[in-house]
Amino acid sequence: MTMSNSRLSYEAEYALMDKALAETKGVRTPIGSRAAAMKYRLRLNQARALDRKLNAKAFAEGMKMHGASKYDELVFTVQEDTEEENWVYLEKALAPTHVEAIE
Repeated sequence: MTMSNSRLSYEAEYALMDKALAETKGVRTPIGSRAAAMKYRLRLNQARALDRKLNAKAFAEGMKMHGASKYDELVFTVQEDTEEENWVYLEKALAPTHVEAIE
């Protein structure tokens, strides 16, 4: 199965990722079967990859957003609630608040 390379094909995914970025930790959405949840996670990853590709064209080399996406801080996972109910989580990859050297 090939996925679309049109940004317009992923408007719902971009809207959901924007909601996740607006929240402190992210968001989650119920999808249904595990197969449907995995397919939706693929769509989220494809939308993010497409955003990176478009940013590589829109921003000059050396700029922060060249080949990057504002959605790069999101991690997409699938969590099973029941066999018929699975959730796709869009969580911010939070940086650690405390770091110590190992001696």
